[in-house]
Amino acid sequence: MGHYFSAHSKELNFFVMCGVNDCPATFRRYHSFYKHVARNHEDEYQSDIGGPADILGDINGTINGDIQHMDQDLDQDIQHVDHESDEIGGDSDSSSDNSDYDLYEAPNTNGESSASDFQRTEAFYILKVKKRNNITQVAMDNIIDSTSGIVQSNMDLAKTSLINAWENHDHTKDFSEVIKETFANIPKPFSALRTNYLQTSFIKKNLNYVEIKEVVLGKKISIKHWKNKRVLVEKDETYIYIPIVESLRQLLSNKKVAKLVIRKPRYCDSGIYYDICDGELFKNDPFFMEHQDAIQIIIYHDAVEVCNPLGSHAGIHKLDMFYYTIGNLNPKLRSKHCAVRLLDIHKLENGCPFVVNGGEKVIFGKVVSCAGDTEGQHEWGGYKVGVGFAFHKCRHCQCHYDAMQQSFYDYDFHAKSKETHERHCKEIDEAPTEQLKTDLKTTYGINHRSSLCDLHDFDITTQLPQYIMHTLLEGVVQYELRHILAHYISTGEFTLAQLNAAITSQCYGYSEVSDKPDALRESVFQGEERYKLKYNAAQARLFLRLIPFILCSLVSEDDHIYPLITELLAICQIVFSPVISLETINLLRLLIGEHLAHFKEHFPEINITPKQHYLIHLPKMIKLLGPLVRHSCFSFESAHNYFKELARKQNFKNLAKLLAERCQLKECSNFGDLSEDARSHPLFSSERKYGSLSTAGESVKRNLREHMDSCGLMPGIKLQNVYKATWVVCHGTDFRKSGVIMCDIDKDLLSPMFGVIKQIWIVSDFIYFEYIPFETLCFSERFQAYHVRETVAAETVITSYESLVDFNVFHHHEDSEGEIYVPVKYDIGDLIEQHAKGKNPLKV
Repeated sequence: MGHYFSAHSKELNFFVMCGVNDCPATFRRYHSFYKHVARNHEDEYQSDIGGPADILGDINGTINGDIQHMDQDLDQDIQHVDHESDEIGGDSDSSSDNSDYDLYEAPNTNGESSASDFQRTEAFYILKVKKRNNITQVAMDNIIDSTSGIVQSNMDLAKTSLINAWENHDHTKDFSEVIKETFANIPKPFSALRTNYLQTSFIKKNLNYVEIKEVVLGKKISIKHWKNKRVLVEKDETYIYIPIVESLRQLLSNKKVAKLVIRKPRYCDSGIYYDICDGELFKNDPFFMEHQDAIQIIIYHDAVEVCNPLGSHAGIHKLDMFYYTIGNLNPKLRSKHCAVRLLDIHKLENGCPFVVNGGEKVIFGKVVSCAGDTEGQHEWGGYKVGVGFAFHKCRHCQCHYDAMQQSFYDYDFHAKSKETHERHCKEIDEAPTEQLKTDLKTTYGINHRSSLCDLHDFDITTQLPQYIMHTLLEGVVQYELRHILAHYISTGEFTLAQLNAAITSQCYGYSEVSDKPDALRESVFQGEERYKLKYNAAQARLFLRLIPFILCSLVSEDDHIYPLITELLAICQIVFSPVISLETINLLRLLIGEHLAHFKEHFPEINITPKQHYLIHLPKMIKLLGPLVRHSCFSFESAHNYFKELARKQNFKNLAKLLAERCQLKECSNFGDLSEDARSHPLFSSERKYGSLSTAGESVKRNLREHMDSCGLMPGIKLQNVYKATWVVCHGTDFRKSGVIMCDIDKDLLSPMFGVIKQIWIVSDFIYFEYIPFETLCFSERFQAYHVRETVAAETVITSYESLVDFNVFHHHEDSEGEIYVPVKYDIGDLIEQHAKGKNPLKV
């Protein structure tokens, strides 16, 4: 423990696994780690095995006592302080009055009261820092840990200086004078980093910081108030750019990240699509054939309103944000916020030298896709943002309005290509008159030639994939369900009150509660607001998955409109699947065409919208770019929240530069100390987290050993250290009791086998689920879910986390007759087939 404190507690990304008796608990703060060991493993440390007997009582003399005093003070003196919501504290002015924190008083000569006075000073320090700066308890804990580390470093320096002074001093002199001189030469903490300027300058010069670049685009004339007058001034129009090559160098300075990125792609079998590298565009690209370990770059663009002004002030602080992520990362890691980074692609295409694991390596890279919502895709693709003003309403084909209402297969339309797009842009640029130029823009649906066309071999007609969250969940799903539900309400099948009662009374699992759909307002079905259900993407996805259970008591099974719901649900399940076969892609093409035809047949007066038309191009996109979930923008959009939080704490003068600098300082904090464990990077921070852990007794371990023997797990191995966990999070998925897992498959029927978690065991850092098995009866077309039943007097079964077929958690739901179903999150047919062959891509 002393080594952990003195050598590692000051690290920017402190991360440690307990490891005492194979305890799997992990910690990101030394203080929490210390308390855990003191409370749960004191006996081990007090034994004669593995260290000093009094290691928990006296570590390095006094410093741990100070930490304990801090903890006691925090619990006793300010325990009334509630935990506030997480927010980022604003920067204090470098010229602010520091007297608030000058808590030093003349030392008390009374030795008995000095310790009490020091505790009081600590508590006062905590109280002032927390309440006067309005920071959260989590932030305060981090400050305490960091301050303790600085104090320890200063004490170590003082101790070393005193020892050297004692060994080298002239014994004829008064040693008290030597002590005074020694302490006078010890630098005060932060003496060289007292101001924001000094802090930032040191970080930029000495740590792994990527400097931003402010690029001038042009000039603009604006009005400025000067001496009670309004004068015209010329100002630069700029944008802030973070060099992508330097950003990649920073990212690859982490050895574990570099190992995950600089590798050859892992392909699935022919006809199976799991990642970008399985798409035809990647496989047939000569660049990636020549450079198999080249970096696959995914760029994202969106316009973000960093604050929420009203009226005429809306749009003033709207920023265009460009992010990139790396397709080489495993999809489990790619979706994390820290994998999303702010954005010279041409340099990477020609190869750039990087230092990787201590050696120099030339790395190549290329853009594989540009992601964004429909509006953003059209904007930076040079298309008309509002397709209602264009004759050609699709960026993938030459589709006009009348054809959109009648044809529902991609082969019914003439596909656009890179060559036709370049020809159309050239015709617009060379138009002899402004009127002709305007007419051509309206005809082709193009405003201008995009700079993306200058990227090497980039096809703007195929490499701007549809954002399925926006196109499907926020568009087609809500548009069609609104019309279907409005039909049922208008025909008297049920009332809005009955529908809302069914929505609110539905039983939601613990992982579904956060996305629980709200009751529908009357304005959804009438008035000017009518268009969609006003749900966000996550709510819409859950609502679609559960609507068969919501309507089962309100609509008869043989209703002629109801199949539209199951067709739409089946389409979404395939589109969101992470593993898709070529046969399923062809099936998807048929399902989409038939569904749009049925929708137009049942609602002839309702227009097919452009987003509905975009569905017919999804199968081709999957073949080219891999499953569209690999181009999802959820993680990109979550990065917006960070900048919105920052914007509230800043002034709005050159806001883009301020936000970019703060972002880069945050990125630098993840790479500041190259001596740290590579696993401490936030990219790996949530690979595994545990809830409350309790040690299993000897009788429990014997029973568990017998149970595991019956399940064929860890045969012949004596269980030494066993823990029960209330919950465990693996790669972002929360497993708890009552959750349903896909534990195995029936290889003869190619059907999934489910079970309800009863207990979670941690054995030597391996996760085991004890579950009650379900019997899978069939797949229900009506509910688009698996019909299961509880086995009579079933004994629990144990399986490991690594043995699961799918690493999601599900929840079972009942119909009006009490039958049990398990609705899965996406189509799992192809996943089951690959698992039966021993080639489950999710286990890579």
